[in-house]
Amino acid sequence: MFYRLWPMALAILVLLIFAVDAKAKFKVVVCHIPLWYLKETDDDGTTISKNGYAYRMREAYELWNPLMEKAGVQLVIAGHRHMYHYVKPGAGHSWHQFICGGPGGQGSKTPVSMIEIGTRGGVLRLRVHDVWTDKVIDEFNLS
Repeated sequence: MFYRLWPMALAILVLLIFAVDAKAKFKVVVCHIPLWYLKETDDDGTTISKNGYAYRMREAYELWNPLMEKAGVQLVIAGHRHMYHYVKPGAGHSWHQFICGGPGGQGSKTPVSMIEIGTRGGVLRLRVHDVWTDKVIDEFNLS
């Protein structure tokens, strides 16, 4: 089970956030499991087994978020959900999160989303594309 790797992932996160370049204008964390994703119908990670997706999401969030807040992370890019979803900063976290990914399986009609990231004039620009239709789903600028 990969959740046993959280301590090692945490150590890597500490190295990347604090040792690479503490003065970097933009701090972005990329991970597979989203660190925050709750709708009214979703499990918050407290009511299912330790092998469930929501538990792993909650565990990673509780382990990593304090460091991310201290380091000033502004953006998290994640996958796993097989759908596009934007999570704005809110109670408990000050970073934006973009969740993207491929279809949910053979025959799925879920859009395949891809994030294009670049900088121009000191602004971090994100464009989320629906790969099937070649349309821009969302745009976001971080300055």
